[in-house]
Amino acid sequence: VCEKGFYRFDVIAYGKLWCHVCLSVPGEHNLLNALAAAACAVHLHISPQAFADGIAAYRGVGRRFESRGEYHGALLFDDYAHHPSEIEATLKAARAMQPRRVICVFQPHTYSRTISLRDEFARALSHADLCVITDIYASREVNTSGINGHYLADLIPDSVCVAGFDEARRFIADNARDGDIIFTMGAGDVCRIWDGFPASAPV
Repeated sequence: VCEKGFYRFDVIAYGKLWCHVCLSVPGEHNLLNALAAAACAVHLHISPQAFADGIAAYRGVGRRFESRGEYHGALLFDDYAHHPSEIEATLKAARAMQPRRVICVFQPHTYSRTISLRDEFARALSHADLCVITDIYASREVNTSGINGHYLADLIPDSVCVAGFDEARRFIADNARDGDIIFTMGAGDVCRIWDGFPASAPV
């Protein structure tokens, strides 16, 4: 059973009910991870109750669907996703939570990756209702191609580019609505957008 992105399910081992699992993290990818962990637990003769209690207590790790609080009724999150498959999985998990809108502030990571995976990024980010593209995080690279965030945003409907994190903060503050889910996303320093942002404490 999936309730607003959070899964509950029975684990059957050797034809018998082994335990019932309630996940505290959303997304089909976390369902699959939990099933793999259950298979290992059965093989290692872990107590079914201990496994069920442990998996229910797991609330994720830093920069993976990490709560950054609430603002004007919008739930704020940060995620490390920087590859198209990760982006798609995270945005689909957010969509399953049945928000009013999913807004993604994405920081592309390296010029070469942005160029080589441009179409894949555009398809993955289209799972957001509104996409805000920041400047590209250079990491180890030099921008010999002369591209910027517009290179990616031009392929994504309902997307905007921002010149810097201050502009991104203003955009979020101006556009957050009750029922929205808003992400910062990327492997660079995009999480700094939440520094000093007037949100409630993380949930």
